[in-house]
Amino acid sequence: MKPKIFLSVKLIVILMLTFSFQLLTFNSFAQNVGISSTGVTPNEKALLDLDAATSNDKGLLVPRLTTTERDAIAAPIPESLLIYNTTTQCYEGWNSATWVAFGCIGCRPTGVTASAAPNPICEGGTLSLTGGATDATSWSWTGPNGFTSSSQNPTIVGITTAGAGVYTLTASNACGGSAPPVNTASVVVSAAPSTADAGSDINPACDATTATLAGNTPTTGTGEWSVVSGTATITTTSSPTSGVTGLASTGTATLRWTISNSPCTASTDDVVITTTACSFTCGDPLVISHTAGTVAPVTKSVNYGTVTSSLSGASKCWITQNLGSTNQASSATDATEASAGWYWQFNRKQGFKHDGTTRTPSTAWIYPISEDSDWGAAQDPCTIELGTGWRIPTKTEWENALANGSWANYNDTYNSVLKLHAAGYLKNTDASLNGRGSYGAYWSIIQDNTDYGADLWLQSNYCGVSSGNKASGYTLRCLKD
Repeated sequence: MKPKIFLSVKLIVILMLTFSFQLLTFNSFAQNVGISSTGVTPNEKALLDLDAATSNDKGLLVPRLTTTERDAIAAPIPESLLIYNTTTQCYEGWNSATWVAFGCIGCRPTGVTASAAPNPICEGGTLSLTGGATDATSWSWTGPNGFTSSSQNPTIVGITTAGAGVYTLTASNACGGSAPPVNTASVVVSAAPSTADAGSDINPACDATTATLAGNTPTTGTGEWSVVSGTATITTTSSPTSGVTGLASTGTATLRWTISNSPCTASTDDVVITTTACSFTCGDPLVISHTAGTVAPVTKSVNYGTVTSSLSGASKCWITQNLGSTNQASSATDATEASAGWYWQFNRKQGFKHDGTTRTPSTAWIYPISEDSDWGAAQDPCTIELGTGWRIPTKTEWENALANGSWANYNDTYNSVLKLHAAGYLKNTDASLNGRGSYGAYWSIIQDNTDYGADLWLQSNYCGVSSGNKASGYTLRCLKD
């Protein structure tokens, strides 16, 4: 009976083992091992293949040790030994010399931020970088111009334009985790503006109400004129050499030249324009220094004769020679350039000198001129060149002079106190010189229509107020109220 009992026990053990291995199939092959619940053949490339199918609710649990327990592992430690460090929450492997963390759970810094201020910034300023993160213990900044820093909130003192660009922050912690790098917005570093130079103080000729500025042209930044005090109108505020009109006949105006390049501090410089009234009595010579530019065609000094006359219907001070002339005409038919003076197209500031062959300046001649406008006060060469109060006569004043002087020809006009003579004119179509010594044409400030302006015309057998083509170049005779 004993052998039968032994056989029965042995059979029961075999049946129990068989039942257990049906729950988890262990397949061992010649070159690899597979563990699964389905008995699937292990991958031929793996020595050990763990397959969680079909439930897919299981994983691999590696040995879990604290840092102290890990360090207690006795040498020699085989290379690539793998553990999970519960102190640092990192998977670690032995590399023959030390433990290396290669994956950390819940330990990497989060919420990393990086900013730079001020932005934009002027060169020479201090740029402040600010880093932030949760669970970070170390910081690594990199940026333009070789910049690096391990400070959380570093500063760059005296930044240069080479420091412009993006700054990058990487935040890490003691457990070996590093968050993805975070960039600042691109930092703009502006160069400091050029030093402003408004030029020397200006003292225009007496009675002058205009001036020309002489600021410097910025190499960095943009310039802008402004009126600090006094009365002045700046023609082009962005031009260093802008014209200025509307100055008080006597007084001072302070103008400021500002060169800016935001966000840098602007550079400024002031110029003072001082205007004075001429101590002039009609009948005395009027001494004027003309400067070549947008009105006078050449630079010259002239002593204009003056006379008080009521020919125009009221007592006015007149110059007794043409504007721009060197001297008064010697006769009604004086054909010299010196007595003729300069020529102007209607409602234009620019005067033209003509020596019989060459016109100065030789800029493009404006033809045709068609505009519905009298001669504007700001365009009046008499005011600009002779000073406040001087102007071109009106059509009515020429008509009154014609009647009061009983002018019938150029001999009558020349024999008057005004000494008007046949100074010629420039042809409207091509600016050629015509009739010097034969005809005289003097503009009024009034237009007849869009294409013609009122003028005083004189010749050997005629004198009258007529209409001249606005593109023609006529002479000017100025009067003062």
